[in-house]
Amino acid sequence: MSKLQELINEYCPDGVEYKRLGEIAVYSNNRISISEINSSNYVGVENLLQNKAGKIDSTSLPKEGSIIKFYQGDILIGNIRPYLKKIWLADIDGGTNGDVLPVHITDKNVNSTFLFYCLSSDSFFYYDMQHAKGAKMPRGNKQAIMDYQIPIPPLAVQSEIVRILDHFTLLTAELTAELTAELTARKKQYEYYRDEIIKPKSAIQQKLFGKNFDFSFEIYEKTLSDISINISDGMHNLPKTVNYNTGHPVISAQNIIENSVDFATDKFVTEDVFEKENKRTDAKEGDVLLTIVGAIGRTAIMPANDGTLFQRSVCVIKPNRKIINPKFLKYYLDSGNVQDYIFKQAHGAAQKGIYIQQVKSITVPIIPLDLQNAIVNILGNFYSICTSLSTGLPAEIEARKKQYEYYRDRLLTFKAKA
Repeated sequence: MSKLQELINEYCPDGVEYKRLGEIAVYSNNRISISEINSSNYVGVENLLQNKAGKIDSTSLPKEGSIIKFYQGDILIGNIRPYLKKIWLADIDGGTNGDVLPVHITDKNVNSTFLFYCLSSDSFFYYDMQHAKGAKMPRGNKQAIMDYQIPIPPLAVQSEIVRILDHFTLLTAELTAELTAELTARKKQYEYYRDEIIKPKSAIQQKLFGKNFDFSFEIYEKTLSDISINISDGMHNLPKTVNYNTGHPVISAQNIIENSVDFATDKFVTEDVFEKENKRTDAKEGDVLLTIVGAIGRTAIMPANDGTLFQRSVCVIKPNRKIINPKFLKYYLDSGNVQDYIFKQAHGAAQKGIYIQQVKSITVPIIPLDLQNAIVNILGNFYSICTSLSTGLPAEIEARKKQYEYYRDRLLTFKAKA
């Protein structure tokens, strides 16, 4: 018999009591001065990582006044788009905003790590989404969250479960790290392949496509400005945020992650500000996004999401599609030569940045559009093999995570006391 089963038999053989979250915790309503926060202890919704992966340091801080304070041991839950599963167990005191819910335990019979494991479950986030409000960018219902039922076994049982899950979390993390290292090697292989195949008339390009294309075409170089309808950075002066239900989201370079766009944000502007600022960028599906402040050099293709603005850390490129395939341009901007150029041109110490004119002056070798399309197709397939959750190493990593989720949920499931 396991130690956990022995403890259950000793302390709660007839089941455990379930309580509403609101009976054992509250949302922190204390305040902290802006002067007391920094990049490490300020946590906005954009700093919480998806899929329960913790948090990253902030690159932008509130300018004045005071904000919500959280304490070490509090559980911070991202309240925009609950399906992203953003949650973090605070290991420091700090500050946050209204789009992050700091859950502060008030019951001395509840272990904070145990509660964190309960609220990290898929069943909690499923419940959160069921009660969320809004369609385009759903927001969790704060009252409904406080009605979520939590099993409260005796502290000895909670502590043993935490010990087991901490150990299992460590083992899972180690295995995931090994698989991720292998995946990183595969991605480097992809990057080498991408850089070679995108070079005009390269050996690998002619080997792959020589039977279908005449490689006697002339190569000519154009600046990014020459082959684009418009290139513009986002808003320079962000006004005060407005109510979520009436505002347009404004996202930054932090939202450009892994070649995709995360639309979760705590910054929104009014309709009149949107109409004015949107004339500058007018980001549409298929446009190319390039980060130019902070985490510079990241790229993504704009998905369908009307009504979104960008901060100045994001540059919106509207390529002339009669000349260049937007995805081909994205691959070219990702290439080693262009990335080297971006980082060499960058200015600033604490926060790197490049000027919009430097972006416009990037030179792009132009090859026939049908050859561009063929290259885009083959690189898209290769990238999917490297990153798809349904094949290869990514699938193995995902399987380990699901195994962990299943095991954790089993440990946190108790018979309810009559």
